Amino acid sequence: MIQTWIDNDRFHRNVMRPEFFLALRLDPKLGWIHDPRPNCYALEDATGVIMFIRLSRAARVHIQFMPVTRAFESRVRSAAGLVRGMAFLEAGLARAGAEQWIFDTQASALAMLARTRLGFEASPHEYVRPIGYFMAEEEQPGPSGAREGGT
Repeated sequence: MIQTWIDNDRFHRNVMRPEFFLALRLDPKLGWIHDPRPNCYALEDATGVIMFIRLSRAARVHIQFMPVTRAFESRVRSAAGLVRGMAFLEAGLARAGAEQWIFDTQASALAMLARTRLGFEASPHEYVRPIGYFMAEEEQPGPSGAREGGT
């Protein structure tokens, strides 16, 4: 079912795979295995499945760099510290189940460093909202028609 839905969706066709919504990842030695990081659900009503949902954990990073006193030296130190710090923090984030780093910047030098040396990609089509928006309306932990596991 989900493959047919993806094939008929112009935004997901040739981009998404059913395994993404079923919490599976490809291990080079074992094949498709369960990925414990995301939570996957099938949301349904009385007629059947309405949508598949994958909740992925991400770390939104906020950084305050030291003041730039000597531009070149300060930037070199900041870049080196950022690379070392990210390597250290990434191990802990991976253990916590995070799949992504997210940050925003208006500094072109930082954006270029992020793309060229740190493996980031720009993501212009994202929308962000803090958790709690719906919890204020009704203190329900989740919709009654949601099943975990993606099937």
